[in-house]
Amino acid sequence: MEVQVFQPGMVRPTAAVISHERSGTHFLINTLSASFNYLPVDNRLDVDTYTVNINFFAPEAILEFFNQIKQHNVANVLKSHHSADFLEPVIETAVDTCAILYIYRHPRDVMHSMWRLLKNYTWHEGPVCPTPADMMRAQPEGHLMRYQMYQAENMLHRWDRHVNGWFDLAEKYGSRGKGIHLVRYEDLRDDYEGTVKKLGADAIGCAPTSLIPPNKIEGVIVPQAMDSTKIEWQDEDLKYIETTCAKTLERLGYS
Repeated sequence: MEVQVFQPGMVRPTAAVISHERSGTHFLINTLSASFNYLPVDNRLDVDTYTVNINFFAPEAILEFFNQIKQHNVANVLKSHHSADFLEPVIETAVDTCAILYIYRHPRDVMHSMWRLLKNYTWHEGPVCPTPADMMRAQPEGHLMRYQMYQAENMLHRWDRHVNGWFDLAEKYGSRGKGIHLVRYEDLRDDYEGTVKKLGADAIGCAPTSLIPPNKIEGVIVPQAMDSTKIEWQDEDLKYIETTCAKTLERLGYS
């Protein structure tokens, strides 16, 4: 993917959208494009794929990447699903280079969407199970392991570690440099105007040029609209989410 820059006179911070998979990543990228003139989702700088060759297990390689990005007024949105463990060693450079936007979503919906995604891949991306409830109790495996530094007990624990890792960094570095900004998917969905205005004030540094919501699923891999499977969560499974992630749900305002 070619790195492109903003037109002269249009000042925007380099924006990095980070999330656990299926948390509204493309919705937020589409929002940055629609409301703040970043390039469309098809022009994202996707550091999750091999189009950007970074050894995420080598902090010096991540540091070199950010040092290169820092030299340009990048209009592409950086996208990543990596856990905070990868960026923590270079986080001071990262927040000096980018406005990091971490979008999160209720784990029930994340697990449901992950289940739909994984069963539609033609390769071994992760555990393929009969139901979302089975998947959230399955151990992470396959190609998605590239996003985690350490193994997790199951997929729900993996989500829990991911969001807490980024919340911890946001608490420590959110006000430094361009910062780490937390975006709740449900706020972006249900109060688009208010959430976008807050993003402009806190992260982008300018007012939005449009307040018309974009297509939430444009550019999404295997959009949910393509899968009509209906799954009813059982009470015992919802209770498992509530008890396993009790502290995290309270921290995120979902309790």
